[in-house]
Amino acid sequence: MSFVDERDPVEELKKEFDILPEEIRKEELRILGFSNNISRVNSEMEEIKVYTMASITKEVITIDESTKKKFGNMDARDSELNKRLNINKDYNELNKSLSFSKDELTKTKIKLNFLNNRFSAIKYLTKLFIKEEK
Repeated sequence: MSFVDERDPVEELKKEFDILPEEIRKEELRILGFSNNISRVNSEMEEIKVYTMASITKEVITIDESTKKKFGNMDARDSELNKRLNINKDYNELNKSLSFSKDELTKTKIKLNFLNNRFSAIKYLTKLFIKEEK
């Protein structure tokens, strides 16, 4: 029983050389998908923020028969906005989706970088083998 790897390294490089462009394309499409999802989720989160802030801005209180804004300054409105967003189920689910997509985007970019580097190395090695064969 022999444990020697009898595969031809040049043939293995050729196989990888043929496969890698498709793998690179798939990762590029995944990056596009995650980027599009991040943009969509950011837009949806911004809509919720704007709607919530508009609601906060309109709130008034009545004191001695006169009305006054409940959240009179920007700091008070921002604080109330954060409180309401923290308990908004839709906003929090979107935030989780955003975090997931950002993480996956980072991982996919790292994988794409690896594949591109691998492809470049194989191109270089192929050129070396061709020169040696001449």
